[in-house]
Amino acid sequence: MKKSALILGLLLFAFGSTLLADPIDPVFSIGDPPSGTPITGSTFQFDSNVDGGGVLSFTNATTFDWTSIQFFVTLPQNDSITCFQSTNAIFRACSVSSGPVDSKGNQVYDIGVSVPVTAGGITPGDSFTINLNDLVAGSQPSDPNGAGGWGPDNQFTADVNGAPEPGTWTLLVLGLGLIGFGYRRWSQRLN
Repeated sequence: MKKSALILGLLLFAFGSTLLADPIDPVFSIGDPPSGTPITGSTFQFDSNVDGGGVLSFTNATTFDWTSIQFFVTLPQNDSITCFQSTNAIFRACSVSSGPVDSKGNQVYDIGVSVPVTAGGITPGDSFTINLNDLVAGSQPSDPNGAGGWGPDNQFTADVNGAPEPGTWTLLVLGLGLIGFGYRRWSQRLN
C-alpha cells in the first residue's frame, strides 16, 4: 500500500505539471473588442498586414485566465518599438527587450504585457485586439488595413502565461502530498 501511494503521488504530480505547462518605429497596443478569433492554446501566431500594420481581434477560448502575454517578432537590429497605452488598454505594463543579432542584422524582440487592468486578466471568453498601426496625430487608427512599421506580413508568436485552473493546482498539491507520504513511509521502512 505504501509503495502504491508513492507511485500514485508521482503520477498525480506528473499529470498536474503537464496541465500547468500545457510581439518609421513600430507601435504595439492591446485593447478590448467585442469578439475575435478563438485562441484555444497557450501559444498562437499572427502576421502584420501587407502594409506592416493592421488590427487583429482574438478571444481567449482556453479554460484559464491570461495574466501576461509575451510577443516575439523579428525586426532589423536596434529597431525602436513603442508600447502605446490606449484608453481601452487591458494591460498596465508593457516592456520590450531584444535578443542577439543574426547574420542578416535582425533581432528577435520580446514584447511583454502584464499586470492586467482587471483582476483576472483576459478571462475565458474575453476578447482583445492587437493594434500594429502607426500613430497618427497622437492616436492609433483602428483600421485593420492600416499601415505600420512592422514590415509586410511579419510573423508574431505569442506565449500566454496564465493562472492554471484550480483543478490543476489540486492535482499538483495532492500529488506532492502523496509523494511526501510515500517517501516518508518508504524511508521509515528502510531504517
